[in-house]
Amino acid sequence: MKFFPERNAFTALSVSSLLDADPRPTFVIESTASDARSLNPVFCNQAIRRVQRVYTVLILQEGDLLAFQNVCDLAICDAKARRATARSYYFAGLQWQTYLVSENWIVFS
Repeated sequence: MKFFPERNAFTALSVSSLLDADPRPTFVIESTASDARSLNPVFCNQAIRRVQRVYTVLILQEGDLLAFQNVCDLAICDAKARRATARSYYFAGLQWQTYLVSENWIVFS
């Protein structure tokens, strides 16, 4: 049995397809951004639409943008300092688990 199987239907799926299928609100930012104030998510899944306060900030760019920017600043700083590959943050009344992926992306879910 191989630890890494040959390419198959599952391994051919893109990460964004998997994240989009997640029923939890999920978004992704670049970990290399120098300033969260100019940051836009590079991915938001369909579940984001179910949480109006998150949708308003991420998609419409309205509402509590400062809280979003602060969470992104913290996540980017932690990623750059390599303090952890997974951390928790609070934003829009929800707890978000973050994961650093390939040192370039921070997934919030």
